[in-house]
Amino acid sequence: MRIANIRLTTGYLTAVTPLCNAKDYELVIPDKEIHDIFATWISEWIEMAVIQGNTGKLMQFCKAASNGDVKNLEGLVQHARGH
Repeated sequence: MRIANIRLTTGYLTAVTPLCNAKDYELVIPDKEIHDIFATWISEWIEMAVIQGNTGKLMQFCKAASNGDVKNLEGLVQHARGH
């Protein structure tokens, strides 16, 4: 099961509107506390990437984020969180 699916079913993410097909939905972080947790995780990951000189992973993250590449973003975040 994908980590986004787990977060959706446990309330960490909320489906807002269906996209082009019945399988894809726009997701939002439902409240400030959960948003702050995600923001902290991402900030810590970026900080560690810079400290460790791992600019390749950081560039992959930035490219995936700017391209809307959710699958690659999810993989990078899961790897960073040790999942």
